[in-house]
Amino acid sequence: MLPKRNRNSKKDVARAFKFGRVVQGRDIYLRYIYEDNNNPPRFSFIIPKETAKKSTERNSLRRLGYQAIGPHFHKLPQGLRGVLVLKKRPGSEAALLDDIEDILHKIN
Repeated sequence: MLPKRNRNSKKDVARAFKFGRVVQGRDIYLRYIYEDNNNPPRFSFIIPKETAKKSTERNSLRRLGYQAIGPHFHKLPQGLRGVLVLKKRPGSEAALLDDIEDILHKIN
């Protein structure tokens, strides 16, 4: 799990959806914006109920996503605000991790 200072606020999420760019993956997409400040990057995960009905499933997918971002976090540009949204349930954990890595490489 990312520390609280590296997760988006509700305002950041709303701004990313309103003004952000989109990068598509197989099972996931990223909406992101760059801010002009020198703050560290921030990320959030959104897993809709259509993707996983039970909250325990959504939380486990969210934790997997944060775990996938961890090793790449220091490579991300300063001021990045990103929201990863899971479109459909991935076939496996490895598929989700690969999809997130591909998306992160596209924005760098």
